[in-house]
Amino acid sequence: MERVPRTIDAGNFVSNELNAIHEASGGVGVALISHYKVSSGIGAMADGNKGMKIRHTMIRVADLRRSVDFYTQHLGMDLMRERTSEVRGERVAYVGYGDEDGNHALEIVEMIEPPAEYVHGNTYGHVALLVANVQEMSDQLKSAGVEFAHEPHQVRASNPNMIAFIKDPDGYEIELTERR
Repeated sequence: MERVPRTIDAGNFVSNELNAIHEASGGVGVALISHYKVSSGIGAMADGNKGMKIRHTMIRVADLRRSVDFYTQHLGMDLMRERTSEVRGERVAYVGYGDEDGNHALEIVEMIEPPAEYVHGNTYGHVALLVANVQEMSDQLKSAGVEFAHEPHQVRASNPNMIAFIKDPDGYEIELTERR
């Protein structure tokens, strides 16, 4: 095994470090690199996150219109855009706070030919929303008939922050959280 200092430039990934190169029979080389640093190209931006961010989170729903109404009317989200893809067999809406380019969106997908039953499985957790006042928002949502999975409560006795969990029309849990 030969250790040589190298610069490996694979598009946006650049690493200056000691790489272990093993020449196997036939001259095939393998490089082991302990980390990557985005330093140029599409991944390098002045925002400190190297241009990386979460664009959206997708959930499948039974009724797109009902879900868009829930998220826009009860949670104050904006309808960012909608589209239909016949090829993929889906109708899609993006909702969130602000514009889609600068903010995380929730992608809501309704299948044109849906399965007989939607099953969340045992791997879905929740989507968390930061709100100004959990108790006030919870009171408004209760008045509107929104189902609660967990009533408003303190995170811990020593922590003044409140959380609550509601359910959207398809049973997805949404955490309402505040920071005081």
